Amino acid sequence: MTVPSSFPLPPRPVDFSVEPELLTAGGRALQSVGQALPDELPTLHRPSDAASTALSGWRTAAALDRCTGAWTERLKALAVDLDDKGARLVTTAAGYHDTNASVAQGMTELLAADSASRARTSGPAATPYRPAFR
Repeated sequence: MTVPSSFPLPPRPVDFSVEPELLTAGGRALQSVGQALPDELPTLHRPSDAASTALSGWRTAAALDRCTGAWTERLKALAVDLDDKGARLVTTAAGYHDTNASVAQGMTELLAADSASRARTSGPAATPYRPAFR
């Protein structure tokens, strides 16, 4: 197979590693922010609410209220998104951890089986292979 010259190839192999503990910590941090954000909205709105009250009767107050409402909806959506993405990172980290543990267990079992097989066939009690048919 020939790769077209327009196909961009990396200059060298890319090193890639994953640390499940860091993914878990990052995911939990995102979840924490996502869950705390809705409780902080009243604090964030105080200045705009005070300005809207001071400008009562002006068109600016109505525009400020609409802007604050839109900002609130965007922050609520961001909070949900952060919580969701954080949960997905935690799930991904658990998947990496479980896969690593499974591979380690499988390799341990293979090495044990290989070691036992070598022990059975290396001594004087080992019999040569003989086909069952003639």
